[in-house]
Amino acid sequence: MSVFDQLKTLSRSESLIAMEALWNQLRNAEDEPPSPEWHREELDRRDQMIEDGEAHFSSWEVAKNRVRDRVK
Repeated sequence: MSVFDQLKTLSRSESLIAMEALWNQLRNAEDEPPSPEWHREELDRRDQMIEDGEAHFSSWEVAKNRVRDRVK
């Protein structure tokens, strides 16, 4: 039986415990994969937009509604 098949047999509380254990393992891993270069480029671009006064921000509620509308 694969790990994925085993996960399907867990109760909700067991699934949450397993998820927390997995998250802790990933969070504490020493061999974190490097971010791709395009991540740095995008962050730099957005920082520049903020510095130039060109960035536009939305409230959390507006942003959530915009995402929900996109996935309908």
